[in-house]
Amino acid sequence: MREQPQFKSKDELFFYMQQLPGCGPKWQCTKLRLKGYESEQPIHLIWRDGLEVTKQLFANPIYAKHMCYDPHHIYQGQEHQIGEFWTSDDAWKIQVSSCTFVESYSSD
Repeated sequence: MREQPQFKSKDELFFYMQQLPGCGPKWQCTKLRLKGYESEQPIHLIWRDGLEVTKQLFANPIYAKHMCYDPHHIYQGQEHQIGEFWTSDDAWKIQVSSCTFVESYSSD
């Protein structure tokens, strides 16, 4: 059986989140209303600005040595292993298309 959360309301959840150490992008709450769906209690979406979260992560020196920006392949024998995005073929495609864009932009 699935364990129930420790909080009973969005306000209680916000209280717990405010007790966490550190700062960062502000938590926000949006009340959702769905057409054709009636709920007994209001539906609240709790979220943070994804761009601000990304900026905070990239600015944190703790993660500086653990970030990878260059695509690479990992092989086990002849088999291409894909674990994280940077080991995928899509990462290589994006890298190539970005270089092509920069080259064509800078030659103008």
